[in-house]
Amino acid sequence: MDLSDERRLIAETGAKKVCLQFPDHMLQSAPAIAEQLRDSSRIYVLGDTTFGSCCVDTVAAQHVDCDLLIHYGPTCLSKPSCAYPVLFKFDKLELDLEDLFSKMQSLPSKTLVMYDTGYYHLVDTIQKQFPDLIWSEIDQIHGLNEKDRQGYKHCHGRYYQLEDMNDLTVFYFGPSSLTLTHVLMSFPQSNVLHYDPESHSLANPTVGNRLLMRRYALVQKAKDAHVIGIVCGTLGVASYLGVVNVLKRLILSTGRKPYLVAVGKPNPAKLGNFLEVDCFCLVSCPENALLDSKEFMTPIVTPYELLQALDVESVWNPTDYELDLRLLETRLKERLDAMEQRPPEEDAQFSLATGKIQARAQHAKKIDDMEDSSLVLKASGIVSGYVVESAGAQFLAQRSFQGLQIDDQEASTLEEGRDGIARGYGAEKDL
Repeated sequence: MDLSDERRLIAETGAKKVCLQFPDHMLQSAPAIAEQLRDSSRIYVLGDTTFGSCCVDTVAAQHVDCDLLIHYGPTCLSKPSCAYPVLFKFDKLELDLEDLFSKMQSLPSKTLVMYDTGYYHLVDTIQKQFPDLIWSEIDQIHGLNEKDRQGYKHCHGRYYQLEDMNDLTVFYFGPSSLTLTHVLMSFPQSNVLHYDPESHSLANPTVGNRLLMRRYALVQKAKDAHVIGIVCGTLGVASYLGVVNVLKRLILSTGRKPYLVAVGKPNPAKLGNFLEVDCFCLVSCPENALLDSKEFMTPIVTPYELLQALDVESVWNPTDYELDLRLLETRLKERLDAMEQRPPEEDAQFSLATGKIQARAQHAKKIDDMEDSSLVLKASGIVSGYVVESAGAQFLAQRSFQGLQIDDQEASTLEEGRDGIARGYGAEKDL
């Protein structure tokens, strides 16, 4: 493996503590790479990431107070939230250039070219053959000498300059993956062409109606939720904390109760412990945002879907779908400000999920709206100017089994019990 980029960046930054983050399928290469880079720096290998391996593991890197992090393998290209530089070292996959060139000959001039990170090393060669097309760019280094992206648009970590989106063709070459799904959802009104390097086929994929119907059904279930859990699916993506804070305000403004949950990689066993939660909202990178919640006891939605569920004036529009946290933070703030200016919602609403009238949630009340705001019970939680009731205590009160019931009876006197082992206690006769 060529380590010239790593050596150059270590020398440029003067890093003394360098973290190497590997996905599981590349961990066998970690000792050899760490040995070659161990010249003037101390090398730490990060494995078993806190969240997805596609994101920068800032949690593990903070344990050693690192000066530089090098991320190997597939990545979601989400902008890291850390202050130290990050280098993305992509895979180098093989590609049949002649077959690709033949497929790209008929592309119109107004074509945006996007690609999998595994073919980043071949982009310059391909771009020389088709310089008239619109090529997306990827920032391989974050936090050091970054290019000014003012005026650029971006999709899944890929930047491009384009004013008019009408009659646009998007050409993506790479294997079928969640990245391709995100591209399809980001350009719903454009003609998207997908070249698969493995099968050498050119297809015109679309976001399946079944996927959109499933996401729409989750939005309807989220509308009926009174207690919503915000699951932190990342701590290394920029704007994650801002999105979490806005979501808490959004949930409280509708009278619902928010729970903040940090469980690492979410799975049915972990989230199944929160029985009082009616719906979860996963805050994560775009690569892991569309989590299939079939195996989970509780529906899991994205921040955009939660906004659609809680805003009564919103209209479901798949062409407006957004997964990028940086763009979502701005959109959430704008919609929340508009919602807080409206009059309160009605006390009941019709549920499309159950076909019944659903009572409005009353778990949170504004302190300013209370009749006597001068005195607030100490047991009540106060969050962002709201008095929040304990949803967990209410859920426990409704359960038929609330733990061991101790009757008001006098305690019995202590007696000496049996001693020995199960094969033969001391009080038993020898057989």
